[in-house]
Amino acid sequence: MKIEPKRCSGGNKLKVLFAVHYSAEYHEYIDISIVSALLKANGYKVKAVQATYAALKAELAEPSIVICSVWSSAAIDYYAALLRGLKKDYLFFSALCGSYPTMAPELIENEGIDGVCIGEPVFALVELIEKLSLNGSITGVLNWWVKSDGNIYKNPQRELIEDLDILPFADIGLLKDTPLFNPMIKHIIASRGCPFGCSYCRNSSYKYSDHARILRNRSVENVIEEILRAKKDHSLKFIVFNDAIFGLNIEWLRGFSESYGKNVHLPFYCNVRADLITEKSVSYLSHAGCRSVSVGIETSDELSRNKVLGKNISNAQIEKALIVLKRAGIRIRATNIVGISCAPITADIETVRFNRRCGVDFAEAFPLAYLPNTGLSKKTPAIVKKYPEELMNLKYLFGVAVEFPFLISVMQFLIRLPLRRVYWWIGMFWREYCYSMRIYHLGIGYFFQRIRNCRKHIKIYSTM
Repeated sequence: MKIEPKRCSGGNKLKVLFAVHYSAEYHEYIDISIVSALLKANGYKVKAVQATYAALKAELAEPSIVICSVWSSAAIDYYAALLRGLKKDYLFFSALCGSYPTMAPELIENEGIDGVCIGEPVFALVELIEKLSLNGSITGVLNWWVKSDGNIYKNPQRELIEDLDILPFADIGLLKDTPLFNPMIKHIIASRGCPFGCSYCRNSSYKYSDHARILRNRSVENVIEEILRAKKDHSLKFIVFNDAIFGLNIEWLRGFSESYGKNVHLPFYCNVRADLITEKSVSYLSHAGCRSVSVGIETSDELSRNKVLGKNISNAQIEKALIVLKRAGIRIRATNIVGISCAPITADIETVRFNRRCGVDFAEAFPLAYLPNTGLSKKTPAIVKKYPEELMNLKYLFGVAVEFPFLISVMQFLIRLPLRRVYWWIGMFWREYCYSMRIYHLGIGYFFQRIRNCRKHIKIYSTM
């Protein structure tokens, strides 16, 4: 028998539950933290709940909406099964948001899913929740694919938010009681959108109107104010900027460098693109206090990088950019893609050598994902559900081999061994060590905290 909460009447507000998985990364929940701030300002009860049946069922005795922010195919399978199981026993509205539902709005057809948000979710989520609270029609809410009266209604995306300063600061309190929260680190975005069209990237699946200004920056003053407020309330030691590419606007970066260096005095990490790195941009980053950056190498094979992945960056540009960054004392996390269909496994091992030659501080590899509705998946529509054992072993050993190059010569032998679980543990420990001691440089205590979280929530963490 289903447990049915009392139905909302006009003026009664839904309880908003954000189902979060503790193995996720904090940046995956920045948007819902902004939504939480908007909702709380308008009198809604908002809570982040661990994404398990037991934790959610304890919250579903009153009218509720359960929202899951999803970034990966591994996570979507978990969330879909969770919502389907809860729907057997409870009545509530279930919604998906995040980059993966944007790429695959057809998820609305799954049992247990009532709504899928596409595109940037902030105002779209607030509007849907308000209409549900008033028992209004939700069939025409922009950015939403929804089920209603046995039908599926598919609405286009709304215009992008041009002035990002009108958004409230992210609600730090939303995740404060979860293992995702760490008072030493502040995750923040200073801009939205990416003007590049890399074929494999989730950004290429976003559909904007022809006149849309894709890249939008918050004002420097707005960004600094959010950080200073968080610094006042918490023992901040490090800032993580989660922009797709940080400081694309060089004039914005100049102003940021001056203000951040003068007022914040905290090291930070950000994402950069190799062909945009110049002596000037790096001087601005260094002056502000940038400790580390993430750079996409992807592969040492230029044909694969440029023709298949659509990056249009040469090896020479990457090597030059990394030299400039290292000269400024900025540490480098390099992201790589293995398993590109047109290249043999030996090409992936050559990419290990290229990372070593570039002198990166932490190399991380991911199997090529054919994300739905990206340029890559439209060329090659098959979506890989399970990667070959050799490829996964290479993923886990990739960064370790860059650090200890004697492993490279025996890599083809090692990846054939049936030791995937062992390699997973080796790769996980190395990843957490590098983030803790090199990229964020927060010390051994932070390292052990990350390890504890990994062990506690190992079921999904090892698949993402």
